Amino acid sequence: MLLAFPSDDEILAAIRSWIDDLVADDYATALSRTELDPYYQWTPTLLKAVVASYGPSSKALQTREWTVTPRTSASGSPLVRLERSYVPQGALAYVEHTLPLDGQWSDLTAAFRVEPRAEGAALILENVRVL
Repeated sequence: MLLAFPSDDEILAAIRSWIDDLVADDYATALSRTELDPYYQWTPTLLKAVVASYGPSSKALQTREWTVTPRTSASGSPLVRLERSYVPQGALAYVEHTLPLDGQWSDLTAAFRVEPRAEGAALILENVRVL
């Protein structure tokens, strides 16, 4: 749970922790850091499968499983978009953050909403997709 009106830095720190959980192959803890958008019905197994299957959509073309690797050693730069003006109704912020896969920043992107709650603000995982 985030503070009631989290700063950009606090939101991004929560997302970095989420990514670090994926690096540790702890998808259950990563998902426990968020509320889940009911449309996507995320589970640790589903999230891991989405990450592992990054790349060509055809199974015939897919030659390996991808893994999330440490942010600090990934080559390239992450793409991070944190929006506060044009956000879904009721949201405080909307964030898109790319993931580091196999040692480099990829275009596989996690999207989150930040919504107010009685006890603070919730980070809500919407989707993970290639942008």
